[in-house]
Amino acid sequence: SGGDFRAQHRHHGVQEMISWTVYDTRNGRILRSGSASDLQTVYAQVREPFEDIMLFENWSFGTHYIVGGVAIARPTNPGFNKTEITADGSDAAILSLGTPFAAVIDGAPHSIADGVLEITSELPATYRVRVEAFPFLDYVAEIVAIPTSGG
Repeated sequence: SGGDFRAQHRHHGVQEMISWTVYDTRNGRILRSGSASDLQTVYAQVREPFEDIMLFENWSFGTHYIVGGVAIARPTNPGFNKTEITADGSDAAILSLGTPFAAVIDGAPHSIADGVLEITSELPATYRVRVEAFPFLDYVAEIVAIPTSGG
């Protein structure tokens, strides 16, 4: 039938892409996202029993996570109470999240089981800290320990 041919010809080469986001149902962490031209390919993206998929949505792990089937912006890490401390061994920069997290301090990984990271120093120094505490956004800070006055 000529009508069908014209309709097919008119749409030839225009492929409707289906956006998708796969996430971990245990914590909402986005695992991967993309787009495909057919549902079979889309559903093949679900590889583990704890994974689920959202169709027609393409979200980034870096900015969002999934709660109750809805993409929510990852919250900002509240960060340290201060980034400058006195190098006296007792003044502390404190980061408290109330949940365990991972921190890398001057390149060395640390597991913060109680959810509270305190940095003190007896000597003047600068500490580079990176905190990964999902669902919080990753956080990077420099804590500077300054000499005590009167040395």
